[in-house]
Amino acid sequence: MKYRIRPVVTDDSAQLVILLGELGYPSTADFIREKLTQLSSTPGTKILVADREGTVIGLLCFSIVPLLHVSGGLGRISALVVASEFRGAPSANV
Repeated sequence: MKYRIRPVVTDDSAQLVILLGELGYPSTADFIREKLTQLSSTPGTKILVADREGTVIGLLCFSIVPLLHVSGGLGRISALVVASEFRGAPSANV
């Protein structure tokens, strides 16, 4: 089985509800779709998913926060989850 990392799309919303539920954040596909639309237009924010043959098995949401006191920015991960059945699985086919 092959895995790929790709940008999230709104069609992933229902699968993201399941993943975020594993973190204790119950939601709906409509809410997630709305948040994806909002975050997609936020500068410095990226949302990536791990996809295994069309099934979303992981999620990473991160942002780059500009800093006043130094050049560059600070990376902040706001969501990171791997589906429970894939945690600790070998990743040789990534």
